[in-house]
Amino acid sequence: MFLVAVNTAVMIASLALIAIGIFVKVGPSGDISKFIEYVKQYVDSELVQQTILYASTAILVFGCLLLLVSFLGCCGACKESRCLLGTFFGVMLVLFIAQVVVAGFSFGDKTAIENEIQELVIDNWQYLTDDQKNSVMSSFSCDSSSSCAVAIEKALIKLLSTAGIALLVVACVQVIALVASCHLFIAVGSRQNEVLLDNVQKENRAYYAA
Repeated sequence: MFLVAVNTAVMIASLALIAIGIFVKVGPSGDISKFIEYVKQYVDSELVQQTILYASTAILVFGCLLLLVSFLGCCGACKESRCLLGTFFGVMLVLFIAQVVVAGFSFGDKTAIENEIQELVIDNWQYLTDDQKNSVMSSFSCDSSSSCAVAIEKALIKLLSTAGIALLVVACVQVIALVASCHLFIAVGSRQNEVLLDNVQKENRAYYAA
């Protein structure tokens, strides 16, 4: 059945989303978080910390929810249950809208974040120990406070872009799932009405025949 195949694709996409979320959390965001840990005693970096947390967490949450919802869609398609199909459509639509909104934020204006990173790195570079500086330079392939600021800025922007692109790609698959579930919902309703009408006609014929 087409909807089962589409939901299988959504499941695969959601697993990929979870994998990307884990990679973002332990990869780029992990390196940036390590630098923030070095300088947090000297400056407040709440904006950058929240950005990193929300980016990785959003991908993981959407991935897990889509995995559950796509399983619900498969059950609804196999059983041809209008209740399950309707629930699947409603939840999937809410997730789709939320994903598009979050993806839009990830591609939005990053001036405030860029300015905070510049301040974080350049203004606080002097407070780092030699080992901490070497760790940052090794993680971001940079050799000075200014070049490390640019490297960390690029890493964070890439992190946000990765999150946005991943969510939008999966959203495209969700559109197909929404259309397929809507079509099946209508088709199942039509068949149920036909069966009901046929039963009524049979009862009428039996009544008049008696």
